[in-house]
Amino acid sequence: FVERAGKRINELAYNWEKDRLAVVDINRLSEHLVAAGIKEIAFQRRPEPVLWCVLDDGALASLVYLREEDIVCWSPHSTDGLFESVAVIPGDTEDEVFFVVNRTIGGATKRYIEKLMPWDWGTDQKDCFFVDCGYTYDSTPTTSITGLTWLAGEAVSILADGGTHPDKTVSAGGAITLDRSASVVHVGLPYTATLQPMKIVKGTNIG
Repeated sequence: FVERAGKRINELAYNWEKDRLAVVDINRLSEHLVAAGIKEIAFQRRPEPVLWCVLDDGALASLVYLREEDIVCWSPHSTDGLFESVAVIPGDTEDEVFFVVNRTIGGATKRYIEKLMPWDWGTDQKDCFFVDCGYTYDSTPTTSITGLTWLAGEAVSILADGGTHPDKTVSAGGAITLDRSASVVHVGLPYTATLQPMKIVKGTNIG
């Protein structure tokens, strides 16, 4: 639960040593990620338990929570815009996560309801969908992708038949022209994914 000041997520759990319920601050080591204040939360149970936190400054933080395995892991998320709200509803195989995102497109402020893609996207690289506010074309081979009116004027990243493709700028009419023909095309706003592993342990008896 969120404390009254909105700066901390607490866990209420039974403490066997003290024989009572105890409150534990579970973002003590990640206070900087929610320093702006937590505005709204939603909990995703499947396929992995994740607490999504929309912050007062429009940023997003997530907490992977696997207490039985002692995994409590925070991550920051950003996009070309501001997160305003989050909701989670049950799905057939995974919980579905929705966001209201405030974006500036073509100089105008717009709000979109955007849904996270499933964690399990399969094994075929052409099905990789790693863009924000995106669209998928899946039909006969073509070089013309139309109907992208909500991205008009934006520079977009493209995955064409599982291969990289140069970025394009969406026309005022909501179209882009590919450099090569493709039948499965993912188009959307780019983002950068960063992985920070634990420090390497060296100088031990086992190397």
